[in-house]
Amino acid sequence: MRGKVGLLACILWLACAPSSEPPAETIRPSDPADYVLELTQGGGVAGLYKTYRLRADGSLESRQRIGRSDSLLWKARLDIGEVATLRDVLLGEDVLRLSANGRGNRTAFVLYAVGADTVRWSWDMSREVPEPLGAWFRQTWQLCASRAPH
Repeated sequence: MRGKVGLLACILWLACAPSSEPPAETIRPSDPADYVLELTQGGGVAGLYKTYRLRADGSLESRQRIGRSDSLLWKARLDIGEVATLRDVLLGEDVLRLSANGRGNRTAFVLYAVGADTVRWSWDMSREVPEPLGAWFRQTWQLCASRAPH
């Protein structure tokens, strides 16, 4: 009987003890997970948006949306390490703490999703955006565009 009481006490302690996992807002580059990076820009009267979607497995998709019509333009593969480096650079610049939540005639969006956690930034492309985020967006957009089939 004594062993059962001890086991029950141990189980209750484990169930009630505070979690040692970091809170969701502290997503860091060292987290091994399936994640997605998305870069989108567009807008205007026609509602034309272009998106590059990068996944942790190295897949890259180029998509286009006009109004409500969404289409896949092309697919490519990147080295997994290259995608991880893009993620690490984005998160390593303390971009998670930056506030960029604007819209305009032409809007840029960045999305980082890992598990159930999603972080989004958006800004009017005719206005300034915090530089670590803007520089990352421009460099990553150029890299993705360079992978388009010719």
